[in-house]
Amino acid sequence: MSKKYEEENNLKTEKETNQKNEKKSNENNNNIIKQNSKEDTETVMDSASAFSDEQEQAFKEKQKEIKKGRFEKLSNAFSKSFIPPQTKSSKWSDLYIRTLWSLIMIVCFFFILLMGHFYCAVLVFLIIICIHQELIDIPRYKERNLEVKNYYLISWSMFLLGLYYFYIRKLKNKLNYLKKYYFIFMLFRYHNFICFMLYVLVFFIFIQSLRKGYYRYQFRQFAYIHIILLIFGFSSTLIINNIFNGLIWFLLPCSLVIVNDIFAYVWGRMLGKHQLTPLSPKKTWEGFIGGFFTTMIWSYYFTNFLIRYKFILCPVNQISLKPFDIFNLTCEDLEFMKFNYYIIDIPILGKYAIPIRTIILHSFAMGMFASLLAPLGGLFASAFKRSIKIKDFADTIPGHGGLTDRMDCQLLNGVFVAVWLYQFVFFDEQKVL
Repeated sequence: MSKKYEEENNLKTEKETNQKNEKKSNENNNNIIKQNSKEDTETVMDSASAFSDEQEQAFKEKQKEIKKGRFEKLSNAFSKSFIPPQTKSSKWSDLYIRTLWSLIMIVCFFFILLMGHFYCAVLVFLIIICIHQELIDIPRYKERNLEVKNYYLISWSMFLLGLYYFYIRKLKNKLNYLKKYYFIFMLFRYHNFICFMLYVLVFFIFIQSLRKGYYRYQFRQFAYIHIILLIFGFSSTLIINNIFNGLIWFLLPCSLVIVNDIFAYVWGRMLGKHQLTPLSPKKTWEGFIGGFFTTMIWSYYFTNFLIRYKFILCPVNQISLKPFDIFNLTCEDLEFMKFNYYIIDIPILGKYAIPIRTIILHSFAMGMFASLLAPLGGLFASAFKRSIKIKDFADTIPGHGGLTDRMDCQLLNGVFVAVWLYQFVFFDEQKVL
């Protein structure tokens, strides 16, 4: 019996030990599993936290875009209400700034006009200088121009030399009183030779500045500088010559282009439905025709207003630097101020003689060109800007862009006026061209 009892006890103890070992092994396995699960959860949490950070950033950006869109919708809705122009949408604020600076420019223009012929010529010179600066410093090519050796030296020296050649050649007859100074007399006497040798010097600087890898760009820019000089330098010379032939030949053409530009826009906004040209999508045939008739009406009434004042009509034979001296100008009866009688034969009513001043006919011709052909200058500038993918040449004038954007039509119109004066008004090559 005792043996059996001992065997049973041994079996029990073995079972207990086996159970304990199993429990320990199970506990160890559970601990290992827990540790592995903790590590897995930590890695998962880390990746989830990283992913959540990216999601949060994307979510925040989306929220910003949504808020911005809502703000734009609210601002657009608010701009439709009756509020002052300064707080309206950007469209109205741009119109306000554009109108304000237009008035400032008109006031400054008339102030300089009253100062006299010389100061009007200085105004044209400064405008041409600003235009040249805008054209050689177009933002798209600015960085590359800085890489080209002596680019700005060559462009400015070439342009100023061209202006010096054109201006002195045209105006030296009006500066005869300066010939008493020997230095100025020599400058006038050998003007062509001096300008040619200076041009050769600039040409030498250009040859020395040529760099490998930039040859094509440098030659293209060299040709571009010459084109600027021929178009803008020569046209400014003719406009300055128009000024000294009488302020009316400067003031009247400028006003015709401005009036046509304004009323073409007004009529186009009111009635415009048919696009004039793809080069300028906002221009319409209705605005073009409306601007033409409005400009012709303006040319008649504004010319009749200007011919009342002698200082507007009289040419200047000698340049005076004294400001506000134009009110003392006097001149003899001018040929273009005389009346011409035109007989109209009406079948039932008979013949009628209509007196018309010659200058009125000249103003009609200038009005027709300003409204029908001068806008080609604007279209040319628009096509050029599209070719280099820019909206404006510069931001010199707030709300208007650059001076080049404002003067494209004026320059073409000024050249026409000079040719018209030479052919039909003065008949004197030395006086006009």
